[in-house]
Amino acid sequence: MREHTSYNYYKVVTEDIKNYISENMDMLNHNFSDLEEVKEYLNNELWCDDDITGNMSGSYILDSEIAKEYVFDNIDLLISAIEVFREDYNILRDFERCDVIIRCYILSECIDRAVDEIVEECNDVIDDKTYNIA
Repeated sequence: MREHTSYNYYKVVTEDIKNYISENMDMLNHNFSDLEEVKEYLNNELWCDDDITGNMSGSYILDSEIAKEYVFDNIDLLISAIEVFREDYNILRDFERCDVIIRCYILSECIDRAVDEIVEECNDVIDDKTYNIA
């Protein structure tokens, strides 16, 4: 019997965003004036990206049973998302849609996390190179 571990939406969505950024480096050609513009751009682009939220097709996971497990592990997030988006509680009949609602609900925060982590990683590389110069 496998040990059950709770699904971490924040971790998964943040990693998906970081992967999107690394695969779409051409987005940096937009000449953003600051990180807030980058984050706003990402929010607009990723809101309906099936690889990040599943919002375009209505499903990220494409498996109702797995979606049900993830949603039950994070019912508090779902309740918050339903309240913020003013969704009808009848949505609870569609676990894939519930999963998408959660991903959309945390998208902005995960974008912040992903961008901050990438900036921190870049700063670490710069610091490492600075201190290792002979």
